[in-house]
Amino acid sequence: ICKRLKYKSATQVKRIVEKYTPQLQLYAYAVEKLLHWRVDRAGLYMTATGSYMEVPCDLQARENLWKKMQILWTKADSRSEEKEKRLFS
Repeated sequence: ICKRLKYKSATQVKRIVEKYTPQLQLYAYAVEKLLHWRVDRAGLYMTATGSYMEVPCDLQARENLWKKMQILWTKADSRSEEKEKRLFS
């Protein structure tokens, strides 16, 4: 079942854009690194309203997000290693 959402306010639209911006930035980063395509911009097309919202997707924003993701992954890995040490010691 596909549910079409109707956004009633600019605030709701803004929240949606903020929520999906990191995802789009990571997609753009992956496209550039894996496919060697240049990504100049990205956006969300909202079918419920027929509107397009561009998201911040410049190179610096993508690289900053990638660095943050690497920090999170490193922290998650170290927690997993600590749990394994406690489990097997």
